[in-house]
Amino acid sequence: MIVLLKLLLSHVICDFMLKTATRSETTPATVLTRHTSGYFLCILLQGLLPTLLIRHINFLYYGIGLMLFALISDLLERRLTGNYPLKLIFWLDQAMHILVIIAVWLIYTGTHLSVWELKIPAVFWVYANAILFLAGVSSVVIQHLMGRWFRDIQQHDMVSLKKAGTYIGILERLFVFTFVVTNHWEAIGFLVAAKSVFRFGDLQESRNRILTEYVLIGTLLSFGLSIACGLLTLQLLPVAP
Repeated sequence: MIVLLKLLLSHVICDFMLKTATRSETTPATVLTRHTSGYFLCILLQGLLPTLLIRHINFLYYGIGLMLFALISDLLERRLTGNYPLKLIFWLDQAMHILVIIAVWLIYTGTHLSVWELKIPAVFWVYANAILFLAGVSSVVIQHLMGRWFRDIQQHDMVSLKKAGTYIGILERLFVFTFVVTNHWEAIGFLVAAKSVFRFGDLQESRNRILTEYVLIGTLLSFGLSIACGLLTLQLLPVAP
């Protein structure tokens, strides 16, 4: 299980945290600009980072395989761009990555059971995956799920700090996750009430039903992902020594 968690952690770091998003109408949010050093670095890290985390020379072959898969996946993603919806491309790309990671985990752990591990408890990898999921993956997932309404909000010329909503969402999800894993469910209700108080003035002033519905859907998605991640973490902790 710890090998799988390390592979997932590597995927989150490389595919969500390090990639420079070109969030345009014709380019998927996870694709880098071509011919940049950052692009080639991310492709290289797709195989190098999991090898460094697992720290076994025999995994280098699997790391090279992951690197080649990342390159092929990116080229395929570019090929499909413009011919298929960006959401479909995004979900197919992530599904392929997860399937390949699971396949590598099953094959590798079946042939090399005596992998030398760092003296870091498995609990660390559980929390690391959960936090990076909430900070990076969740933002992209919510963006794709709510993309159909984003243009409607933009048409109303709402003035806001740059990326303020992104950072608020990240902090919100981390707070909810913390409350769930520490069994302080009542604090989630307090967080909902506090956010409602701060947002009520804006929503009332604008008298915009579209904005109200957009904020409500985003909040419910954010809280739902955080609670689900927290409950899953609690289920994995007894398994992780």
